[in-house]
Amino acid sequence: MTVEFNHEAVMKMYEAKRKKFLTMTGHQGANLAAINSRVDTGTSQSAKSFSFTEPGSKATFKDRVYIIAPLEYDIYLERRYGIMVKTEDELIPHMEEYERVCFGE
Repeated sequence: MTVEFNHEAVMKMYEAKRKKFLTMTGHQGANLAAINSRVDTGTSQSAKSFSFTEPGSKATFKDRVYIIAPLEYDIYLERRYGIMVKTEDELIPHMEEYERVCFGE
């Protein structure tokens, strides 16, 4: 029995799974940033989003997602335990779950 390995089809499937994983991570990261930014003084919580393009650049990365959270708050709060650091810490368990969902165990 011979099995043909279609490398191109496998890579397309992997790219689709990676994009789904990054999109799920981006949505959850933006949600967590909105929850953690309850100390915002000047921006709307709905202003949080994500992008595959690095802020300030036109380069699109296939392996990164950027959480965009334009925050205006007291810098004292960021020094003690940063809002985005807290968001990153809270995002890790979600990313593990999304990895299982997208790529299997």
